Amino acid sequence: MKEVFDFFNQVKNIEYGWHDKEGNIHKTLKEHKEKFILQDNDTIIKDNHAVCLEMCELQRDFFNKHDIDNKTIIACLNTEKNIVCHTFSV
Repeated sequence: MKEVFDFFNQVKNIEYGWHDKEGNIHKTLKEHKEKFILQDNDTIIKDNHAVCLEMCELQRDFFNKHDIDNKTIIACLNTEKNIVCHTFSV
């Protein structure tokens, strides 16, 4: 269980944001979303930014390495303008 708390303390300050193909950090997906690239776990830890999907992948990797049962869930809402999604781990 100590490993879980250590992991939580390592990632609790990761801010919402993503890197584009040129390495720029964006705070919302509204800007330049066509340039979005999925970050690897090392980049997330190093640069301290991630979107929900990336955080779930980071968590899934940790849980799998420690043989902790986990699932990733994506919830989507189809509005008149677009589809809004959020991903979370359980």
